[in-house]
Amino acid sequence: MKEQFVSFYNKNQRIVGMLHIAGEKTPTVMMCHGFTGQRMEAHFLFVKTARRLAENGISVLRFDFRGSGESEGKFEDMTIEEEISDAYTALHFLLMQEFVDYNRVGIVGLSMGGCVSACLAGRVKNLLQSVALWSAAYKPKEDLSAILTPEVKESLEKLGYINMGGNKVGRKFFEILPQIDPIKEIVNFPGDVLLVHGEADFIPYSQAEECYERLKERKEGKAKLHIVKGADHTFSSPEWEDEVINLTVEWFRETL
Repeated sequence: MKEQFVSFYNKNQRIVGMLHIAGEKTPTVMMCHGFTGQRMEAHFLFVKTARRLAENGISVLRFDFRGSGESEGKFEDMTIEEEISDAYTALHFLLMQEFVDYNRVGIVGLSMGGCVSACLAGRVKNLLQSVALWSAAYKPKEDLSAILTPEVKESLEKLGYINMGGNKVGRKFFEILPQIDPIKEIVNFPGDVLLVHGEADFIPYSQAEECYERLKERKEGKAKLHIVKGADHTFSSPEWEDEVINLTVEWFRETL
C-alpha cells in the first residue's frame, strides 16, 4: 500500500488530496467530505476508512473541496454546485490514474458530501458503479431553512455572507439551494447504493428511509439502508465508527 499527496485544478484553483494506492488495476473509491470539513474528517474518519479500504485491495482518493482544507479558494464562494463541479473534476483525475480499474469505481459522501455524491452519481451514471452515503443531507433546503431568520437574511443582504462558526457562508450558497435535490438525482443512478445514517443524527434518518424507498423503485441497481443505533452525525464513538467502516468496506468488496 502506498500513500501519495496529489493536486489537480478546477477553474484555475488548486485542489489537494491524498491517494491510497492498494496495487495495480484496483477498484477505487473517492471520498467527499462534509460542510466545513476536510479530507481527514472528524476523528480522522476518512483516513481510517481509506486505510482500511486499501488494506482490502481498494484504492482511495480523499480531497479537499475548493475553499476547504488546504485547497485554494474561499469558503464564502462555496456552493453545492461548485462542490459537485469539484467532485466531477476529481473523478476524472482519478480515472486517468494507471492503478485504477475504471470499471470498478465508487464514491463515499458524508453529510453535505453525501448530497454532492448523490447528485454526481445521478449525473455521471456509468462512470460510477457503487455509492455509499453517510449521514447525507438529502433535503438541504429543508435542513437549512431554519437558519434563514430575518436577522440572517439582513446579514446576507448587507455583508453578502453569514457567519457560521467562524466560516463565511455566501449569499449564492443559499440562492441555489432550491435547485438542489439529491434524492431526485440519485434515483437516476443505475448502480448500487448504500445508505448509512445515525439514529440520533440531527438530520433525521427518515430522510434516508425516504431515499431508500425511492431507490427500490429503480429497475437497475440494488439499495441497502443501515441505521446505526444511537449514533450521531459523524459516528463519533469507536463502536459506531467500526460499524460504519466495516459495513462500507464489505459493501465495496461486494459491489466493485
